[in-house]
Amino acid sequence: MTKTPSPSRPREIVIVGGGLIGVSTAYHLSRHPDLPPESRITLVEENNVGTGSSGYASGLLVRNQDDELSTIGFDLHKTLARDYGGELKWGYKPIDFYNATLNPSNTSTSNGHPSSSPSVPFLPSTAQIDHPHPHSPNTTAIINPSELTRHLCGLFLTHPGGSLRIARATSLTFDNQKSSRRVVNGINIVQIINSIEEIVHLRADTIVLCTGIKTPSLLGTFLGGEVPGLDVGRRDWEGLVLKTKQKHRPCAVMIRHNQEEEEGAGEVTLVVRDDGKIMVSRPIPTTTNNSPSFLKYIESLSPTFSSSSGTLILSQTQWSAPLTPDDKPFVGDLSDIASEMDVDGIWLGVGGDTTQGPAIGLKLSRSILQK
Repeated sequence: MTKTPSPSRPREIVIVGGGLIGVSTAYHLSRHPDLPPESRITLVEENNVGTGSSGYASGLLVRNQDDELSTIGFDLHKTLARDYGGELKWGYKPIDFYNATLNPSNTSTSNGHPSSSPSVPFLPSTAQIDHPHPHSPNTTAIINPSELTRHLCGLFLTHPGGSLRIARATSLTFDNQKSSRRVVNGINIVQIINSIEEIVHLRADTIVLCTGIKTPSLLGTFLGGEVPGLDVGRRDWEGLVLKTKQKHRPCAVMIRHNQEEEEGAGEVTLVVRDDGKIMVSRPIPTTTNNSPSFLKYIESLSPTFSSSSGTLILSQTQWSAPLTPDDKPFVGDLSDIASEMDVDGIWLGVGGDTTQGPAIGLKLSRSILQK
C-alpha cells in the first residue's frame, strides 16, 4: 500500500531588496509548484521597487554560453517577454551588438574606405567596427530593467500569500532552542505610516538578502560581526541618457581605445533603444587626472552627440554595483558560503548582471524550497 505523503508546512519567507534579483526570487517562489499552500512571501524594499542598480543599468542582455547563469537568464528573459508582452511593457528587443575600437591615428581602413559602418552611423570614422561580431539578435537583446522589475513585482503580488512592504530591515530574531546553532524565526522592519515610524515584526523561517553593496554591512548588523568569506566590494558607474535629433536603429556598441593614453576613458557601452534614447555607461575611471568629464568625452566621440546637433541630455547619474571575486555572484545558503557562521535560514543573492538576474532568482527559489 502506497503511503500518502504528508503535506509540507507553509513557508514564511521574507526577501529584502526590491531590485531585479529580489523581485525575480519572489516571482519564481510564488509560481513554484513545490511552494506549500498558505505560504507567505513578503518583499521588503526601503525605497521603490526597481530603483537601485536595476534602475540605472543599461538593460543590455548578452547570452554568454560559457556562463550557466547567463545562458539560463537570457533564455528566461526571452520567455518572460513572450509570455507577458515584454516588447511593449518593458522594451524587450533582440538587437545587434558591435565592438568598436577607436584609433585616432588612423582615419581609414586598409582598403581606403572609412572604418565607420552604416550599421553604426553615429560613430566617428576613426572607429574600427568588428564584422562579423559573435553576438547577434539570437544572443543579445535590450530591456528596460526598471519596468521589467516592476512588472514582475506585480505578477508576484497576485499570489494570495505575496505582499510588499516599503520599509527598512533592522534586525533578525532567532530560535535558539532547536539546536546549538541560531535559527532565524523572524525579522524586524521599520516602516513609515502617516509620517510615523512603526516597528513591525515579521515571522520568517527564511530570510533572503538581495541588497547589493549593502549586504556585508547589513549582515554585520544582523549577526553582530563581519561575515568571513563574503567578499563583496563595489564598482562605481556613471551614465548618461541622450536623445539625438535623428533616430537610430536599436543596437548596442562596446567602445574601446587602442592607445594607452586613452585608457582612462575605460570601456563605454552605448545602447540605442526603440524610443530614440541612447543609454551610455562606463565604470568610473580610478584615475581622472586631466581626463575630460564623461559628458565632454561622449560629445567628443561624434558630432552626433553634441548639443549643437540637437542632442538632448536627459539625465546624468552615478551608481554603485556589487563587485564579487571573478564577477561570480554569491547565490545560496549563507552557511554554505560562510561555513564558520552558526546560523541557519539566511540566503544570499548578491552580484551578477541584468542578464543573470532572473536566473539567480530561479536558482534561489529552487534551492530554498528543496531545503
